[in-house]
Amino acid sequence: MADLDEVIREHGPAIGRVAALYTRSAANRDDLLQDIMVGLLRALPQYRGEASLKTYVLRIAHVQGMRHAVRREKLELTDDLDERADAARGDEEEAILRGLDHERLMAAIKRLPLGLKEAIALALEGLTSREIGEVLGISDNAVDVRLHRARRALRSALGDGNE
Repeated sequence: MADLDEVIREHGPAIGRVAALYTRSAANRDDLLQDIMVGLLRALPQYRGEASLKTYVLRIAHVQGMRHAVRREKLELTDDLDERADAARGDEEEAILRGLDHERLMAAIKRLPLGLKEAIALALEGLTSREIGEVLGISDNAVDVRLHRARRALRSALGDGNE
């Protein structure tokens, strides 16, 4: 059985990024992270190793995120002011530009419909189509369709004419 502390050490950053997809404010993100931790605490004893631990953990995080979003009755965009301030403090023009590009991409991802947002977020975490399908409970083909649609929507939103 996986230990919660071990899971947090290994997958904490990915869990944080999932939580950021579903919330805008730091307080709501903290609430969601707490819900995810409770969900993990309850679910880890049932982990049978049929999927990778990362896939299992991210599935729990996404399920909790969807529950959180339903409770709030709408998805919110993340407020990245702290990240922008951290990038600007370095006074390095390149870091600022990278931060702005990252911010634009994240804002565009957060505007996607939920199914596309989930698929692209998991792909950015390095999961394969098969693993994304396991997390979301859909077929590999459905994952590929969602990823294609998400990429096309992102190219359009970010002004890349190569649709």
